[in-house]
Amino acid sequence: MPRSESALPGRCDFPAAVAGVPSYHRTGADRTEGLLCVLAGHPTLAPNAGSVHTAAMSLKNAAFLALIGTLLLTILLAADFIKTVSGVLNDVVPAMALLRSLVYLLASLSVTVFFYVFNKAQSR
Repeated sequence: MPRSESALPGRCDFPAAVAGVPSYHRTGADRTEGLLCVLAGHPTLAPNAGSVHTAAMSLKNAAFLALIGTLLLTILLAADFIKTVSGVLNDVVPAMALLRSLVYLLASLSVTVFFYVFNKAQSR
């Protein structure tokens, strides 16, 4: 469907009569109109993009936040690994649980090292 030249930038001028769409969906709120525009393949933007979208999260900040999260997870998995080793030594936990816990710990360590190196590689 061609867009009219009088349409506002970022707004979808979805036609009033659409086959197969009930009238109560066509006259509704902005959410319904936005959904219909997306389903029709028309690009839409937020009405006031300057105040809705912020650029406060840089790649360096995101890498640092991911590093903190994976570091906390690694600490938790290290504590679980120590608990599992203690359980295996006391014959309370099956030995296969030790393998699972070791794999989880090594995977978490590798992701933490990746985020550490990735964070250091980002320029300020």
